[in-house]
Amino acid sequence: MVAATGPAGPRARRRVSPPVRRGLLLVVGALLLAACAPAGLVPVASGGASTVASTPPVRPSTTASATSASATNSPTPTATPDPTPTGLQPWLSPSGASPFAFYDPAPVPAGAVHGTLLRYQQVGPVPGAQTGATLWRILYLTRTATGSPVVGSGYIAVPGQAAPAGGYPVISWAHGSTGMAQACAPSLFATTLPGGLRQLILAPYLATLVDHGYLVTAADYPGLGTPGTLGYYSGAAEGHAVLDAIRAAQGMPNWHASHTTVILGHSQGGHAALFAGQLAATYTPEQRIVGVVAAAPVTWLTGIASAASTTSAPVNSDALLAIVSWSRTYPDLPLDKLLTPSALTGIGQLTAMCDDAVTAAYLHTPSSAVFLPGAATNPVIATLGQQNTPGALPTKAPILVVQGSSDNEVPISDTTSFVRHLCAVQPDRLTYTTYDGATHDGVLQAAQSQILGWIADRIAGQPVPTGCG
Repeated sequence: MVAATGPAGPRARRRVSPPVRRGLLLVVGALLLAACAPAGLVPVASGGASTVASTPPVRPSTTASATSASATNSPTPTATPDPTPTGLQPWLSPSGASPFAFYDPAPVPAGAVHGTLLRYQQVGPVPGAQTGATLWRILYLTRTATGSPVVGSGYIAVPGQAAPAGGYPVISWAHGSTGMAQACAPSLFATTLPGGLRQLILAPYLATLVDHGYLVTAADYPGLGTPGTLGYYSGAAEGHAVLDAIRAAQGMPNWHASHTTVILGHSQGGHAALFAGQLAATYTPEQRIVGVVAAAPVTWLTGIASAASTTSAPVNSDALLAIVSWSRTYPDLPLDKLLTPSALTGIGQLTAMCDDAVTAAYLHTPSSAVFLPGAATNPVIATLGQQNTPGALPTKAPILVVQGSSDNEVPISDTTSFVRHLCAVQPDRLTYTTYDGATHDGVLQAAQSQILGWIADRIAGQPVPTGCG
């Protein structure tokens, strides 16, 4: 799903995601909406009639900050167990409506702050996704890498048991790469996507987490689900989306989301989790982030530039996606100075496919057919690679990093090198565990006991293991 980018450059992506690990669940037997658009998309329908509520501006409980507004600026919707709060007019999806209707831009109230909940919809059943929990699809306000407001989407799993005093502890899940197309959003819960079949990526251990009384938030990242450009490997955009999904969950009182959170991410999501951890103290200072878990995280984006070489080796599609995304996000990176004319004509197709279809499309394309001479030495790409490599700032919360020794996407050498770097910034609050023989996906299963135990200890306030690495 994603390639590692280390000092030697990005590695090739895998072709097909293995269906064996827990947390990659193939949705079967789901309710289907007829005549979905775009063609080929089959989503999981909401239970019964599809009900969408557009809320008034919702202000999460927060301390004052330079980027926050007073809670009095945003009225709170009426608390009710019904998915359409009293006084709001629900949107009912007619038979055959596009699944993207939910993601159409929601009105953003004047003065709304990042993390404001804008729209929500109960969905399900999603086989394997919940055991007694309620699943919601959400739209909320977040920020791009450059700080501009943007609407993001995602989903929330609310436990079925009564909330404890203070609310449910929150696990904020950050998913791995799914592609750049709007249709690649995990919150669509789709089995059929442009470019072919793919597996549904749910938060790992989702049933276990909600059974333990944790509320799970899962950001799509803006540009997936919602219209716009995905900030692919844009650390600040990913981190903002992960943190604002927590605020959005807190914006609906009857979801009972607390301010105690552990951030959990895998692969590209590990990259997002690390950025969310280092941004939290200034971006969402009211949140109590008690831990960050990064499984096989993408880290060294300084290698993106070297991947833009003009060699006969197959093009690295992850590096290409990152450069295309960065060109649309940051100034001074025009694609016509980086890509060949034939590559430029294929950008529309590239950004309309999901994950493995992208890999397959470029599997036999040499890098020299995509990148122009000089792209590998472009100083803007080098600067952005450094800017989007996590670890430049300390993270107040303790960090757990897990890595498999047989990972051919994020090699263990890259993660070990990154951990050594992070130890200089994050002394005595980082635990690094490697798992012999575990693959990129397999590390989630291999490390399950450690991850779940570590999360429980952080939420319970147990002493943090000292040491680094």
